Amino acid sequence: MSTRARILTTLTAALAGLALFGLTIGACDQGEGERCQRTADCASGLTCNLGTQLCQQGVVGIGDAGVDAPLDAEEPDAAPDASVDASPQL
Repeated sequence: MSTRARILTTLTAALAGLALFGLTIGACDQGEGERCQRTADCASGLTCNLGTQLCQQGVVGIGDAGVDAPLDAEEPDAAPDASVDASPQL
């Protein structure tokens, strides 16, 4: 085998090894608290929180999950939009 053939064989083997290593690393599921872009990136039982882009346990809601701000006025500056017995719209 010539020197050129050995170099090409070695280079091909090295590139194949790097490709296999890259595929192995890319297939790892993210653990809790690790970065994600979608739920499929997270390990089983974890969900990707798209707001923080971190894997976490539990179901992430789509609606308003924030804390309500306290009223800063002593009395409302407008009348209520609906009557007291109206059902809430979700």
